[in-house]
Amino acid sequence: MKSTFRFLTVIIIFVLSLPPAITGQEPKVGHSPKASIDDLKWIAGHWEGEAMGGKFEETWNPPKGGTMVGMFKFIKDGHVNFYEFLTIVPKDETLVLRLKHFSSELVGWEEKDKSIEFPLTSISEKEARFDGLTFQNISPDRLLIVVMNQQKDGTNQELRFSCHRTGQAPRKGAKQAIAQVLAMDSVLSRQRDQLPEKHSLATAVSVYVHGLDSIDFSECPTEFASAFKQHRDAWNDSIPFFEKHDGLHGEMQEVMGKIRQMDQTVVSELDRYLVHIMDSWTEVENIASNHGAD
Repeated sequence: MKSTFRFLTVIIIFVLSLPPAITGQEPKVGHSPKASIDDLKWIAGHWEGEAMGGKFEETWNPPKGGTMVGMFKFIKDGHVNFYEFLTIVPKDETLVLRLKHFSSELVGWEEKDKSIEFPLTSISEKEARFDGLTFQNISPDRLLIVVMNQQKDGTNQELRFSCHRTGQAPRKGAKQAIAQVLAMDSVLSRQRDQLPEKHSLATAVSVYVHGLDSIDFSECPTEFASAFKQHRDAWNDSIPFFEKHDGLHGEMQEVMGKIRQMDQTVVSELDRYLVHIMDSWTEVENIASNHGAD
C-alpha cells in the first residue's frame, strides 16, 4: 500500500488516474465506440496548470504511427514529485489510454510488465471520455480534465483541472476572461442537469459547486468574480434542501417538477432558493453584458 501522500498526488496527475493497487479493481466499461487516433489530435501540445499545491506539465506528441505518446511531470515545493509515461493506442477499432508511474528517481510504481488501462467510452469533436477520465476541449489553448476518483467507501468523487498551453497564458481582456468562465459554467451546468438521472439532486448540485470552485477568476473583473461567487453560494445554500428529496431522480427540470407537486410549504421553500439562484445569475449576466461578453 502506498503512502497517503502518494495517494493524494496520484489523483491530481494530468491523466489523473489511480493504479489498481489503490482502487482495488480494474476499469469497467460497456461498449467502446469506433475511433481513430487522429480524432484526438487536439490534445497534442505542451500543457501546464496548478493543482493540489503544486504545478504540473503534460506533453502529448501529435498522432504518428497510429499512436500518441505523452509525458507528465508533477512539481511540488520546487521539486519533482513523480513522472508518468502515457500512450493512446488503437485496440479493436477503438482507443485505449495506458500509463505507468515513476518516482523522481525513475523507479516504477507498477509491476515491470503492467500498465493501467483506460478504455475509450465516448468521443466527439471536443470531448474524449475514457473510463473514469475525460478530456474537454474548452478552446484551442485551454483543456479541462475531469476525473472520477474512487473513495474508500466505494463512492466516486469528481475532480476538475483546468490547464493551458505553455506560452499561451498571457493576461486576457475582461471580455475574453468572462467568456471563458461562462463557457466552463455551461459545461458544468449541462452535467448538473443530467446527473440527477442516476444520482441524487443534492449530489448533482454539490458536484456543480465543486466544479465552480475550480474555475480561475484571476483575470476577470472584480465585480464579475464577486457576482459569480454569490451565484455559487446561492447554489451551495440550496444543498440542504435538496438533501431532503434524495429519492427523486430524472433530469434537473423533471425533478424540480416532482417537487412542485408536493405540499405548498415545500414548494415555497424551493422557490426561495430558486429566486436567490436566478437573481444572482441575472447579476452575472448583466456584468458580462456590460463587458461585451454576453
